[in-house]
Amino acid sequence: IQELVRKFENPDVVAVCGDIKVRNRKNFLTKCQALEFIFGINIARRALETFGSISVVPGALGAFRRGTLTEGGLYDKATLTEDFDTTLKVLKTGKVIQASAYATAYSEAPATIRDLYKQRVRWYRGNYQTVFKHRDAFTNPRFGTLHRLSFPFLLLNMFMVPFIGIVTLASTIIAIIEGGWLQVAYLSLIFLCLQFLVSTLAVLIDDEDKSLILYAPFFVVGYKQLIDFWMIKALIDVLIRKNLRWTSAKRATHL
Repeated sequence: IQELVRKFENPDVVAVCGDIKVRNRKNFLTKCQALEFIFGINIARRALETFGSISVVPGALGAFRRGTLTEGGLYDKATLTEDFDTTLKVLKTGKVIQASAYATAYSEAPATIRDLYKQRVRWYRGNYQTVFKHRDAFTNPRFGTLHRLSFPFLLLNMFMVPFIGIVTLASTIIAIIEGGWLQVAYLSLIFLCLQFLVSTLAVLIDDEDKSLILYAPFFVVGYKQLIDFWMIKALIDVLIRKNLRWTSAKRATHL
């Protein structure tokens, strides 16, 4: 908390988010999530911090100036991801949001496929609801860095990457069936090396457990496709307004 407050010494900063890590790294799923948080969330957040345009101040570890929250109407129940919605409302005002790499919180990650699905389907449904709610940020240049940087980055990750991943998977299967396994192996090796390097860099920057790097290949094949399918399903659910309710993972009694 002290590290979060320290950022507010800059009067231009109205919100600060911290570094969230997975605590219960006890099986394949939780270790994949631990690496996902390091390279997929925390590192991207640090990049956006350069422009003061972090798109999500997470409920797990974040702080706002009270006046900023009050002016924005506090939390809105219209979406399943109130923290994302609130952050975008703040960014629309042109205010600065930063991150603190020294403010750390430990989260209990879902340890089973069932619980991970419940968590992620709520996250992704809420994310799509929020993006649709604030879609004017994509076309209106008066929203500054939200319009120029944060929102395009969100759209790329939420609408393009999952579909590209599924198309790539289908193309790979077809290529193997048609005898192009050597080309598939060559391209897969390139992507595996790139993912390994990115994961290694993220782990070193975050001074994290180096054994997590061993799970990097599953962000090319395996874990990644699982996430892609769930994101696409969440998008369809939001478009047809199906089962848009809060779903949560079962908590362990002790970690």
